[in-house]
Amino acid sequence: RLKASNVTERSIKLTWSKVKGADSYVIFGSLCGRSYKRIKTVDKKAARTYTVKKTVYGKLAKGRYYKFAVAAVKNIKGSEKQIALSKSVHAVTKGGKYSNFKGIKLKNVKNKTISLNMKKEKTFSIKAAAVKAANTKTRIHRRLCYESSDKSVAKVNSKGLVTAIGKGKCFIYVYLQDGTGKKITVSVK
Repeated sequence: RLKASNVTERSIKLTWSKVKGADSYVIFGSLCGRSYKRIKTVDKKAARTYTVKKTVYGKLAKGRYYKFAVAAVKNIKGSEKQIALSKSVHAVTKGGKYSNFKGIKLKNVKNKTISLNMKKEKTFSIKAAAVKAANTKTRIHRRLCYESSDKSVAKVNSKGLVTAIGKGKCFIYVYLQDGTGKKITVSVK
């Protein structure tokens, strides 16, 4: 779960979740519309954060969209093997005519509890929308993404349709293009 935050005119802070078995994390990034390039490798013992101030295309500039991804890597006999890859995140630096989304509005999930109770084999469609900051423009580089923390309990498709698979509890994450989002608890009976 990669997220871009603390965005300024010249930097974007990335944070991500720990991946079990990873020896390091490789950060890739570029201007939106260009190919990803390796920016930095972060050891598993270091904090899972990195503030990007430049890419191979140069220093970050104000009002520009950038994209990032982080790969979890395991070292096997001297070579790197990718064991997980984040979803891509897109964020715009401050100081231009565009801004990042303000948040996500869940239209049919109670915001107080943000939870679903489901029976096995039943489905539920999450209705979510990206919320723009007032008086700003935002370019869409990637639509809302959905992810399940445990597909043996519940799975979710690219349109937010949750299907209960087996008994237990998991989380469904709904992400904006910059990686920020909401967490919905799903309990399957």
